[in-house]
Amino acid sequence: MGRDRQNALILIVDDAEPVRYARRRILSQVGYQIIEASTGEEALILAVSHQPDLIVLDVSLPGIDGVEVCRRLKADYETIPIMVMQVSAARTSKLDLAAGLDGGADGYLIEPIDPLELLATVKALLRLLDREKRLRRTEQQFAEATSAADCGLWDWDIANGTLQWFGAHERLAGMVPGGFSGKIDAFSEILHPDDRPRVWNNVQSLMAARKESYSDDYRFVHPDGSVHWMTAKGRFFYDEAGHAVRMTGVVQDITPRKQAEDKLAQYRMIMTAATDGIAIIDPNAKYVEQNLAHRTILGYADEDLIGKTPAIHVGEEVFQRIVRELIDTRRFQGDVRSRRKDGQWVDIALSAFGIYDDKGEVLCYVGMKRDITERKRHEAALKESEERFRVLADQSPEPIWVTNLEGLEFVNAAYCRFFGVTTEEVRGPKWELLVHPEDSDRYIGDYLKAIREQAPFRSQARVRTADGTWRWIDSRGAPRFSATGDFLGHVGSSPDITAIKEAEVAVRESEARFRSLVETVGDVFWISDPESRKLMYASPAFIEIWGRDLGALYEQFAVWIDAIHPDDQERVRTHFFRDIYAGTYDEEYRIIRPDGTVRWVRDRGKPLGIGKLVAGVAEDFTERKQAEETVQQRTRQLDLLARTSRHLILSEDPQELLENIFVEIAELIDMEMFYHYRLDNESPLLRLRTSGGITEQERNLFATMRFGELMCGRVAESRQLLLVEDLQHSHHPGCEILHAAGATSYAGFPLLARGQLLGTVAFVSRRRVRFRDGDMQMVQAICDLIATTLDRARLMNDLRASNETLRDSEEQLRRWKDELEIRVRERTSELLMTQERLMAVTSQLSLTEQRERRKLARDLHDYLAQMLVVGEMKTKMLKKQGPPSPAGVTLVDDLDQVFQQALNYTRTLIAELSPPSLQDSGLPAALTWLGERFQKDGLRVDVKADCASVPLPEEEAVVVFQAVRELLFNVLKHAGVDQATVVVTLDDEQLRVAVEDKGKGLKPDASQRSVEPGHLGLVSVKERFRAMDGRVEVVSELGRGTTVTLVLPLRKTGIGKALRGEGSSDASRVMPRVLPVRVLLVDDHNLVRQGVRDLLAADDRIRVVGEARTGEEALILAANLAPDVILTDINLPDISGIETTKRFKRLHPQVAVIGFSVHADELTRNEMIAVGAETLLTKGCLPEELTAAIVACNSQRLRA
Repeated sequence: MGRDRQNALILIVDDAEPVRYARRRILSQVGYQIIEASTGEEALILAVSHQPDLIVLDVSLPGIDGVEVCRRLKADYETIPIMVMQVSAARTSKLDLAAGLDGGADGYLIEPIDPLELLATVKALLRLLDREKRLRRTEQQFAEATSAADCGLWDWDIANGTLQWFGAHERLAGMVPGGFSGKIDAFSEILHPDDRPRVWNNVQSLMAARKESYSDDYRFVHPDGSVHWMTAKGRFFYDEAGHAVRMTGVVQDITPRKQAEDKLAQYRMIMTAATDGIAIIDPNAKYVEQNLAHRTILGYADEDLIGKTPAIHVGEEVFQRIVRELIDTRRFQGDVRSRRKDGQWVDIALSAFGIYDDKGEVLCYVGMKRDITERKRHEAALKESEERFRVLADQSPEPIWVTNLEGLEFVNAAYCRFFGVTTEEVRGPKWELLVHPEDSDRYIGDYLKAIREQAPFRSQARVRTADGTWRWIDSRGAPRFSATGDFLGHVGSSPDITAIKEAEVAVRESEARFRSLVETVGDVFWISDPESRKLMYASPAFIEIWGRDLGALYEQFAVWIDAIHPDDQERVRTHFFRDIYAGTYDEEYRIIRPDGTVRWVRDRGKPLGIGKLVAGVAEDFTERKQAEETVQQRTRQLDLLARTSRHLILSEDPQELLENIFVEIAELIDMEMFYHYRLDNESPLLRLRTSGGITEQERNLFATMRFGELMCGRVAESRQLLLVEDLQHSHHPGCEILHAAGATSYAGFPLLARGQLLGTVAFVSRRRVRFRDGDMQMVQAICDLIATTLDRARLMNDLRASNETLRDSEEQLRRWKDELEIRVRERTSELLMTQERLMAVTSQLSLTEQRERRKLARDLHDYLAQMLVVGEMKTKMLKKQGPPSPAGVTLVDDLDQVFQQALNYTRTLIAELSPPSLQDSGLPAALTWLGERFQKDGLRVDVKADCASVPLPEEEAVVVFQAVRELLFNVLKHAGVDQATVVVTLDDEQLRVAVEDKGKGLKPDASQRSVEPGHLGLVSVKERFRAMDGRVEVVSELGRGTTVTLVLPLRKTGIGKALRGEGSSDASRVMPRVLPVRVLLVDDHNLVRQGVRDLLAADDRIRVVGEARTGEEALILAANLAPDVILTDINLPDISGIETTKRFKRLHPQVAVIGFSVHADELTRNEMIAVGAETLLTKGCLPEELTAAIVACNSQRLRA
């Protein structure tokens, strides 16, 4: 098919030879190649075999006619490209012409045919063929290009919903060629379920905004379940009406890129989490990257290290040595010294290696560093310590030795003297020859077992000494380990214990006699070796006194110490080991038996004179000690009772003495806290008058208490003594708070005098569990005395007060008569002025409330709502990250639901605080919205309005809106109906809003009681409308309902006198309106900007008009927003705050600039002022200082 149009091959098909001849002659004269066929069958064969460019086909043929031949040619893939021109002398109607063209013919001529017409038609068809060839070639090239680029194309007819795919699109979607149905739903089905909503929302939003460019990443799910990432870029086409009608684009598989990004993220995580320093160095030996540990070890920030060689910290000589070894062996491993940026030298364990490509070319080097400075220091210290050990060991009188895995490694001078050997004579296993043959197997076996178990070594044996005699030694050794935990051997000593062994023989000989003596005595006799912490003997009385088994004491000496009371333990341990060998050990202490009981013991001991042995006796004197303590306690109780009685009787005001009395009682009965409540004379409450041992927070928390509340309230209610021991295990009602606070006991006493309750006193402990006998009776006696004294003092005060009152009453009556008339006049004038001020304050409060409600709604929208949206998005992203555990799925779903509910509630709260319809559509629409809100609460509200909008300022409209809402709340709570009507009428002079219900109606005194909690808020509504020169009309009848009409005059000024600040007719009282200072914040920290913005928002004199995180961004915003004052940080990410200020003042000299920095030193302050700043403040300054500076700078700017 490579022929051009001049020598095109034409097949003439006609059953008439003359016709074929005539057409051949005409066509061959212009250079066309001609072949002929007389039947349809012959024509089909020649078409396949010769592939002519054009067939001139007669319609009327014998056998297969020309129409069928054309149909077959166009149905065969090999002959589809051949152009077919049908000719006919018989079928000449328009229907025949249409049938031929519909059957696939590319042209149709009716005979007779003019030669020029024939040639022209042939040329036209050949030109068309040439274009189709070029188009097919272009399509083939395009298909090959898209296949080579591994991308696919799409063409979406948005109007009819058809979608065409080209190139590798079907393969990218995991389909076989021709497997795509061409429907847009088929595309959605292969999209990953998590991506479908986002992809279509993105497409819809772009079309709604009439954007032309499209770009997105999404995932295809192949039939085999595999997921592949795609990146798509396309373009939208719109009609004249702006409707999207077509979209084309290209898609490419980016799965490897995504996987590489994941691996890169994992690499970053490893780099960040690694505790060793890791650095990447390029082939030129220059740093390109370092992790956090590397920065920590060397102290170099990225900007100080990147682009430099390691010679910067190891020196050129060491650096060259490392490079040579890397080139020679492709690896370096060793210790080097590096100089940190701060100048300190550190020891580094360095492991470096190269990463090479397939050709052996180095791609980069990886260096891993570990700071071993501390290890090096320890090694040096260990070496020094070993040397000191050898020197000290030689000074010891006892034989000291050190072994390794081979045997003896070191012995001191005392060892050599004792055994009569040199170090070389016993090195290794040679020392075994010194052990007595009868003890050798046991002794050496104990030593080998300690080596196998890497455990301490302890054994006794007879050995041959320097004079040839056999003596007993007690060898003790501790295992030695290297810094890496490897077992090295033992270090120990072998003191001579021959004297102890001889003493043991003597002890055993006398033991029988000793036992018969001491086992019949009630005290505990004992013998022990304090140095070895070993008990040699204890008499059976130990079991009776200590309540413990003797076997446990023999096995572990600490059983004796552990049984001593914690408060006495350290004292007894110290004195025992300090005084026992001096013969002065004599201590009294408490022991705690296993059953929890405490007993007192007097323990005395002295040296036996046999080696290191000591002996003593422990005597149980608990009963005597308890008797002494009882006598002392009774003495203290009687003394306190006597002193308290004397002080109370002599005092005129006993209340002043109570705190000291309660402190003494608490100390005596060993309870740390006390509470003294007095009965309130005006209410059935107990008020805390005196307390001790509690915090200020607890004092405020329990300042008042009702009868029956908690423990003190129960004492007051019952008027009886209340004692609770072991409170942590008690279930007494009302003790929950004390239980939670860790209290262990409680004692509460009523203060009763002449049958009347004056108050209560309670004592609480966090350590005492039980009460001592007699303590509570003593406290009750003192409490009775206190109550009697308080009652007496009250009666005396009442008597004195009555006398003084009688004397003063007559004089007071005379003064009252004179002052009454004056005060009536003054009060009348004050009330009139107060009423006027209250109206102004009420109006101002209403206006402030609206501002705060709008600010709160804005804050909720700008921060909380955004955070909840982000939380919901993060939850959905969490769902997409793969299938978690079933519990995880439930948790994520619950979390998603919580975020949705919180977001819905936040939106509702924003709408309640600042109704959007009131701001956007006016009062009638806002009231309609309010009616819909009440319908959710069960109240159906019918809103009728004769106007679409009301010409009221927003402040007055909000007051009307809130009043209607408050009235509807009253209907909902009090009227007892589920329907209400709101009627809005408007004329030229006033607005009327009527709220009507058919409920219970108001009682005559309802409006008077409206200020009380739980009643209607009509007084508040009336005051608000009175402040705006309006009024509230109330018409109500019991059983027939209520109509409240709000009447407000219309003003061109937009607000009533009170809200405008026109408190009187004096025009001089109207304050001029001051515009807020426009401030631009410049700081690269979002939290700082947010904190400063919120701080300034609280000041009505200041308004933040913009925020910028860089100096360049601030320069642009300053040109657009025209701020009065710019508040800028000094440290900004692109250009500094000083340079930014300099540019501000050059471009906008009229703008005041204030510096704002964490460190406002004098140098920085001078630099800022030098470039034009007004001042420099620290970020830790007071809010009042910041706002005052802004207002002052703006005032100075205005005066200039």
